[in-house]
Amino acid sequence: MIDFGLCATVDAFDSAAMTRALVDLMRGDVAALLEDAVALRFLPEDVDRKELLPHLEAIFAKGALAAENLETLERAEGGR
Repeated sequence: MIDFGLCATVDAFDSAAMTRALVDLMRGDVAALLEDAVALRFLPEDVDRKELLPHLEAIFAKGALAAENLETLERAEGGR
């Protein structure tokens, strides 16, 4: 696979917002990620946060459970 990467100019505001989003993603802070998506203009300002947040939290919970199951399986197999 050849990947030449993304070449783009990102203004300071968007760069800071992307950094916050990455940190929030690593922390698993779904509510903050929702705000990051609005700040980055991925979602409109008037998005119904109360309606969307439980759905996003469910998706992240499934991902966390899958990661936990994978770690358990890897430990059972003696690691990789």
